[in-house]
Amino acid sequence: MPNACEKALFIGTFAATKQELMKKLIVAVTGMVMMASCSGEKEQAMNQSQYDAKVDSLVGDKMNDLFMQSMEDRDRRISIEVKPKADSIVAAWQAANK
Repeated sequence: MPNACEKALFIGTFAATKQELMKKLIVAVTGMVMMASCSGEKEQAMNQSQYDAKVDSLVGDKMNDLFMQSMEDRDRRISIEVKPKADSIVAAWQAANK
Protein backbone atom coordinates (compact mmCIF):
# COMPACT_ATOMS: atom_id res chain seq x y z
CA MET A 1 0.00 0.00 0.00
CA PRO A 2 1.48 3.40 -0.97
CA ASN A 3 2.20 5.88 1.78
CA ALA A 4 1.20 9.58 1.74
CA CYS A 5 4.43 10.71 0.02
CA GLU A 6 3.99 8.20 -2.77
CA LYS A 7 0.35 9.29 -3.23
CA ALA A 8 1.39 12.95 -3.41
CA LEU A 9 4.14 12.11 -5.90
CA PHE A 10 1.67 10.17 -8.06
CA ILE A 11 -0.90 12.98 -7.98
CA GLY A 12 1.79 15.59 -8.77
CA THR A 13 3.09 13.48 -11.64
CA PHE A 14 -0.40 12.98 -13.00
CA ALA A 15 -1.09 16.72 -12.80
CA ALA A 16 2.14 17.55 -14.64
CA THR A 17 1.32 14.94 -17.26
CA LYS A 18 -2.19 16.31 -17.59
CA GLN A 19 -0.78 19.84 -18.11
CA GLU A 20 1.65 18.55 -20.71
CA LEU A 21 -1.17 16.67 -22.39
CA MET A 22 -3.30 19.84 -22.49
CA LYS A 23 -0.41 21.84 -23.99
CA LYS A 24 0.13 19.20 -26.66
CA LEU A 25 -3.58 19.08 -27.36
CA ILE A 26 -3.76 22.87 -27.73
CA VAL A 27 -0.78 22.87 -30.08
CA ALA A 28 -2.30 20.02 -32.13
CA VAL A 29 -5.72 21.66 -32.39
CA THR A 30 -4.14 25.00 -33.33
CA GLY A 31 -2.09 23.29 -36.02
CA MET A 32 -5.13 21.53 -37.44
CA VAL A 33 -7.12 24.76 -37.52
CA MET A 34 -4.28 26.56 -39.28
CA MET A 35 -3.96 23.77 -41.85
CA ALA A 36 -7.71 23.70 -42.42
CA SER A 37 -7.81 27.46 -42.97
CA CYS A 38 -5.21 27.19 -45.73
CA SER A 39 -7.32 25.98 -48.59
CA GLY A 40 -5.80 24.22 -51.55
CA GLU A 41 -6.96 26.93 -53.93
CA LYS A 42 -4.23 29.24 -55.06
CA GLU A 43 -4.86 32.85 -55.91
CA GLN A 44 -4.71 33.51 -59.61
CA ALA A 45 -1.65 35.44 -60.69
CA MET A 46 -2.45 38.90 -62.01
CA ASN A 47 -0.99 40.20 -65.20
CA GLN A 48 0.46 43.70 -65.36
CA SER A 49 -2.74 45.40 -66.57
CA GLN A 50 -4.84 43.77 -63.83
CA TYR A 51 -2.21 44.73 -61.26
CA ASP A 52 -2.14 48.34 -62.52
CA ALA A 53 -5.94 48.53 -62.44
CA LYS A 54 -6.03 47.23 -58.86
CA VAL A 55 -3.34 49.68 -57.74
CA ASP A 56 -5.04 52.60 -59.52
CA SER A 57 -8.35 51.70 -57.87
CA LEU A 58 -6.82 51.54 -54.38
CA VAL A 59 -4.76 54.70 -54.87
CA GLY A 60 -7.73 56.56 -56.36
CA ASP A 61 -9.92 55.71 -53.38
CA LYS A 62 -7.21 56.75 -50.94
CA MET A 63 -6.55 59.99 -52.85
CA ASN A 64 -10.26 60.87 -52.73
CA ASP A 65 -10.33 60.22 -48.99
CA LEU A 66 -7.22 62.35 -48.46
CA PHE A 67 -8.64 65.15 -50.62
CA MET A 68 -11.90 65.21 -48.67
CA GLN A 69 -10.00 65.22 -45.39
CA SER A 70 -7.77 68.07 -46.58
CA MET A 71 -10.83 70.12 -47.58
CA GLU A 72 -12.37 69.58 -44.15
CA ASP A 73 -9.09 70.57 -42.49
CA ARG A 74 -8.83 73.65 -44.71
CA ASP A 75 -12.37 74.76 -43.87
CA ARG A 76 -11.69 74.30 -40.16
CA ARG A 77 -8.35 76.12 -40.29
CA ILE A 78 -9.63 79.06 -42.35
CA SER A 79 -12.05 80.07 -39.62
CA ILE A 80 -9.24 79.90 -37.06
CA GLU A 81 -6.37 81.50 -38.99
CA VAL A 82 -7.86 84.11 -41.33
CA LYS A 83 -9.11 86.55 -38.68
CA PRO A 84 -5.73 87.00 -36.91
CA LYS A 85 -3.92 87.31 -40.27
CA ALA A 86 -6.39 89.92 -41.49
CA ASP A 87 -6.11 91.82 -38.21
CA SER A 88 -2.30 91.88 -38.42
CA ILE A 89 -2.40 93.09 -42.04
CA VAL A 90 -4.85 95.88 -41.16
CA ALA A 91 -2.76 96.86 -38.12
CA ALA A 92 0.43 96.98 -40.25
CA TRP A 93 -1.33 99.03 -42.92
CA GLN A 94 -2.70 101.46 -40.33
CA ALA A 95 0.72 101.79 -38.66
CA ALA A 96 2.34 102.52 -42.03
CA ASN A 97 -0.24 105.22 -42.89
CA LYS A 98 0.05 107.21 -39.65
